[in-house]
Formats: sequence, C-alpha cells, structure tokens
Amino acid sequence: MGRPIALISDSTGETAEYLVQAVLTQFQGLDVSFLRFRFVDSVEKIGPILEESKANNALIVATLVADEVRISLMEQAANMGLEAVDLLGPLQISLSSWSGMNPLQMPGLLRRMDDKYFQRVKAIEFSIKCDDGKSQNLLPTADLVILGVSRSGKTPLSMFLANKGYKVANLPLVPEVAPQDHLWKVDSGRCVGLLISPEKLMRIRKDRLKIMGLDPDTSVYAQEKRVLFELNYAKEIMVKVSCKAYDTTDRSIEEISQNILDDMKIGKRL
Repeated sequence: MGRPIALISDSTGETAEYLVQAVLTQFQGLDVSFLRFRFVDSVEKIGPILEESKANNALIVATLVADEVRISLMEQAANMGLEAVDLLGPLQISLSSWSGMNPLQMPGLLRRMDDKYFQRVKAIEFSIKCDDGKSQNLLPTADLVILGVSRSGKTPLSMFLANKGYKVANLPLVPEVAPQDHLWKVDSGRCVGLLISPEKLMRIRKDRLKIMGLDPDTSVYAQEKRVLFELNYAKEIMVKVSCKAYDTTDRSIEEISQNILDDMKIGKRL
C-alpha cells in the first residue's frame, strides 16, 4: 500500500483526485493510496476526518469552497501538525480580489457543469452517428427525428440542437429509397419534417454541384422536375408519419429550432 493522501471535498472529490494525479506524474516511482472523504460540508465533520488522516500519516488535500469549513480544516490540520494543501482557497481569494465579486461558495457546481458537458458530448456523438440516415435502428431512442429532402437543412439543424443537449437523428427522404421500418416506431410527437421552396432548393443544389466540380445545368439533382418530385414525396411521408412540417426557406437555424422546441414541448436539456 502506497503513502496515503487524504482527499477532502465538499462534493464528489473528483477535482482533487484529478489534480493530484496530474501532479503525481512529476514524481515517478512515488506510490500513493487515497483516503477519500466526500461531501464534507460542515465544520463538525472535520475532526474525525483529521484524526483518521493523522493515524495514517496522510497528506491532506482539500477542495472546499465554503470559507468556514475550509479555514477550520486548515487551522485544525496545522494544530495537529498535519501537512495540508488547500487547492481552491487561494485561487478563490485571488479571483474575488481581482474581479471584485464574491464567490458563491456552493459545493458541486463544477460537477454539475461537467454533467452538462458530457451530456452535450453524448448528444453530439449520437447526432453524428445518426446523421443522414445512418444507424436507423437508433431512431426510436432519439429525442428528435428530422425528415427532409437532400439540402433542406437537416444536418445543420441536428448539430445545432445536439449542442443544446438533444439527441437528434435525421433521415433523408428519397423517392427511390423507402424509409426503414424503424421510422414507423418513432412517436410522431418526436418527429418533424423540413420543407423548403423549390426555387431555394434548386439554388442550393446548384451551388453544391459547383463546389463538387459538376455541371449544375446537366445534373438531374438540381432540375425543377426532380426537385418538385422529391418535395411532393417528402410531404407524403410526413403525412404518413403524422409529423409537423416546418418551412426552412429564408429562416435561420436558431428560429426553426426554437419553433420546434416550443411546439413539441421538449424539456430543456442544458
């Protein structure tokens, strides 16, 4: 068993352990073990913790945001002859002096921020995995499924919503390719369709073809007949799915996303 380090935190203690592990990389060959004391949110809890730490000759490493608890810990540790490190206090004091603001002194805020970060990452990973008709078996697990023809704005909207913490799948509607059975298992309340004017869609597709080095005047993809055919097919599928359709013509992603969230009453994720 390595030399003990007592991690004392008013939350989960992950911040303290992460920082200690980072510093330990500079001490090759130093073997340590951790004594973890979580949710230390009152002065009354400090005494027994320090007694146990002293019995194990442990180094004290604390991440405490409440001044009363933090100061009491450092004073008691000094009186007991214990080596103690206050990781957050000095920085908190300096930030307060520099900014002119008082710290909230609310334990666990970083953990809550981390949870939001990881929720966003998971949502983005899901949306990438389910972009443009991929992984259709996951459609029933999505917070939102977006339907639409090619270049109607499905992917940008999906990624925008994913950054807000929503797991979004999008499915291109192509007349020659019938949707897989997974689509019909999705609650219509979690499914939306994107429509766009034929003229705008033709312009977008022609620009796309130019970027790809193709002739927009000879490609069926951007011709009016094909565009109208695809849009009519998309409307038919949206009716069958019983999903609400939104016209994306000359509308921002922010506006469309807010309309969708308001109409579908999807709870806030982040």
